Amino acid sequence: MALPKFSNQKNKMPRRPTTTNTSSTAMDVTPPAPPPPQIDVFWDEGMLAHDPGQGVFDTGHDPGFLEVLERHPENPDRVKNMFMPDIVCIPIFSEYIEELVKADATGGKPLCSGTFLNPGSWAAALLAAGTTLSAMKHILNTKGKLAYALVRPPGHHAQPTQADGYCFLNNAGLAVQLGLNSGCAKIAVIDIDVHYGNGTAEGFYKSDDVLTISLHMNHGSWGPSHPQSGSIDELGEGRGFGFNLNVPLPNGTGDLGYEYAMTELVVPAVRKFKPELLVFVIGQDSSAFDPNGRQCLTMAGYREIGRLIRKLADDHAEGRLLIVQEGGYHITYSAYCLHATLEGVLSLPNPLLEDPIAYYPEDEAFSFKVVDSIKQYWQETVPFLKE
Repeated sequence: MALPKFSNQKNKMPRRPTTTNTSSTAMDVTPPAPPPPQIDVFWDEGMLAHDPGQGVFDTGHDPGFLEVLERHPENPDRVKNMFMPDIVCIPIFSEYIEELVKADATGGKPLCSGTFLNPGSWAAALLAAGTTLSAMKHILNTKGKLAYALVRPPGHHAQPTQADGYCFLNNAGLAVQLGLNSGCAKIAVIDIDVHYGNGTAEGFYKSDDVLTISLHMNHGSWGPSHPQSGSIDELGEGRGFGFNLNVPLPNGTGDLGYEYAMTELVVPAVRKFKPELLVFVIGQDSSAFDPNGRQCLTMAGYREIGRLIRKLADDHAEGRLLIVQEGGYHITYSAYCLHATLEGVLSLPNPLLEDPIAYYPEDEAFSFKVVDSIKQYWQETVPFLKE
């Protein structure tokens, strides 16, 4: 079965020759075939150079009695499977990062819990940021409306003054700022990584021209590098009050719970905000089998989220949608869930890949109650949603 084309190629499907037949009318002429659906993908192999090491899960610790140590979950293999054979890369440009290359002289050190800067890491982080900026510039320059930045190290935990959660530079946040600097009046960021996109929120916490919405596992703060809890009352400050919306979901929320949260919370908020461009921050660590998450999303759930995001982009942002890769640590299932997400974004009528892993039936009742309570809180508290 053919996979969709995720490329920069602007080739149209060849037109069928129109022939004249004495027994035919003009109505018999075969119309030209439509172009295949397409997402422009931005990637650079240099991002594989970041090796966060090994130890007990993400600690980097060797207890001394284990024969085999685990690779850090944010290792290069997790994105190698996402790089599908059908992808044709768009060359990236380095003018965004040339002045930062000199920072690659630290020699390597742990920056915070689970986050290690090793030789090659900083160069990979700069490439990830530059690649995401290139993807945003591709959209801003009207070269394409759908762009996917397949990047690592991830970025949405990186805050203005510190690294956090495997992240060094906030790739999506930098792209959003580029969009604002280029004349976009309003940009909405929708983050479905299993963890709170605290760094992105922090970067725009006092801004009313960026709406940040994060759907995440209700995990709370995890230490000095991540003081934010991701709770519903972290709404922004000053003129940014009400423009940082958090959707902390109970463990095991699943496909139906996420769909309900999207339709009841995310879609209405974006419609009210009326953005000119959407940034979709994706992480497959919300899947049913990820070692870093407990949210039980399957391919069907990711596909539906992708479909809803694409409709929001078409309805409110003239179809302009930047997708930025974040987490996802199950080497195999993450790739399948990514494919399903892009199928949804491309509005394909039928799934191209079947879910290879069985899952348990969902019990969505509690998740629905949580979403309803968040909705009521927003309507009572968030100024632009009261109108």
